[in-house]
Order: sequence, then structure tokens, then C-alpha cells
Amino acid sequence: MEGEVATTVVVALIVVLVVVAMMVVTTMVITMEVIIMVVVVDLIMMEVIKVLALIVEVAMMEVIIIITMIMVVALIVEVIITMVALIVEVIITMVALIVEV
Repeated sequence: MEGEVATTVVVALIVVLVVVAMMVVTTMVITMEVIIMVVVVDLIMMEVIKVLALIVEVAMMEVIIIITMIMVVALIVEVIITMVALIVEVIITMVALIVEV
């Protein structure tokens, strides 16, 4: 009778230990899954930040190109104004010389 009780107690202890071990393993697996999810989310966020940085960089490059084009147009307008002013000055000088003569 006592042997059966002892055997039952040992089996019960083994079952309890197995259940506790399974709970610990399950908790560790869940913790690992959470850690993996956090790492994956971090990686995704880093990729999103990289893409946003690229978009901002492209936008800045477009702004710089537009500013450069405006400067080129301003230079062309300045050259045209200077040429017109020179031509007008030459015409005024010729008229003045003709009138003077």
C-alpha cells in the first residue's frame, strides 16, 4: 500500500515537473517570438526611414535643379538686357554723331 502511494507521489511530482517545464519552455518561446517581432518591426521601421530619407533627398535635388534653372534663366535675361542696352547705346551714339555732323 505504501509503495503504491510513494509511486503515485513520484508520478505526480514528475507530471508537475513536466508541466512546469512545458510552461517555462512555452514562456521562453513566446518571449523569443516577441523579441523577433520587435526586431522585425525595427528593421521595417529602418527601411521606412531609409525610403523617407531617399524621398527627401530626391525632393531636395529637384529643388536645387529648379533653383539652378532659375539662375540660368536670370543669366540669359541679364545677357539679353545687356545686349539690348548696348544696341540702344550704339544707336543713340550714331544718332548723336549724325545730328552733330
